[in-house]
Amino acid sequence: MPKTVIKMNPLRKSILLLIVVVLICAIAAPVVTWVNVREGLAAKANGEPNENAANLGDTFNGLIIYGTLSALDTSNFASKFRFKLVPSGTFALETGVIPVTAKNFTVEFSDAKTVTFSTNQRMTVQEVTLPWDDSEVNSYPFDYFTNSVIIQAYEGKAGSPVGIQIATYLDASAQGFKAEITAYDVDDGIVWYDVKITRSTTTKFFSIFVITILWLIGISALAFTSTFYFLGYTEAPVAALNATLLFAVPNLRNSQPGIPMIGCTADVASFFWVMGLLGINQVLLLTMFFRTKYLKKKEDLQKETAVKPSA
Repeated sequence: MPKTVIKMNPLRKSILLLIVVVLICAIAAPVVTWVNVREGLAAKANGEPNENAANLGDTFNGLIIYGTLSALDTSNFASKFRFKLVPSGTFALETGVIPVTAKNFTVEFSDAKTVTFSTNQRMTVQEVTLPWDDSEVNSYPFDYFTNSVIIQAYEGKAGSPVGIQIATYLDASAQGFKAEITAYDVDDGIVWYDVKITRSTTTKFFSIFVITILWLIGISALAFTSTFYFLGYTEAPVAALNATLLFAVPNLRNSQPGIPMIGCTADVASFFWVMGLLGINQVLLLTMFFRTKYLKKKEDLQKETAVKPSA
């Protein structure tokens, strides 16, 4: 008994494929977005205080410092921090958006920046750039960076300082990264933070997604070229398509969030190999193209010779 073959209309196939893609995006996009938001909130919630800076009140005589890891400069191997300084108790002459100090004192940030405040001076937000203590930049997207943040506040001169009681709080809000922060009380007026920064889960996910797409492009281009290679001929548009991919792939590679210069782990895993495949494809296609042109010209010449009347 003959088997019945059910053929699906091409339009129905396209609609079915479209529905599947939309469903995947409808599930994946919210999940990835939720993970990204949760990691951002966790970076703030896991910020480490050396004292409960939020609940000290006006009875605290000293300096309250709120710090945030705001950005990473991967080209200069440094982290950027923003510190808001708030005098409290006998150190505060005026509170408000920009507080005013009642005493003279100095604040140091890991030997990278020293700020001295005088009586009746408004305390502005301090931007501090700290070089990384350790890093593994070439392992993108599984790279990491570490910072030691030492904050010291004192009255008097640097040679004979008198430590000021300080309460600090440090969190992270750098886009595309997550941080593990640990606080240590070293001495009166000195606080030490260890900060370890890694790429966020969404950054790793998108990077791996781009690496997969790059390989699919390279393999598809190789299969496409092989078809024409075994046929023994090609046309100019085919070679032009592959040449377009040679220029498009570097831009796709650069779309990975915060990817460093060429040479990282992500490049070794995909970019170098895909560019090599596309380069070989281009050489084969151009060779076949000129060979096709030569054979066609030779064939036309033979036909022209064959039909030429003898004298």
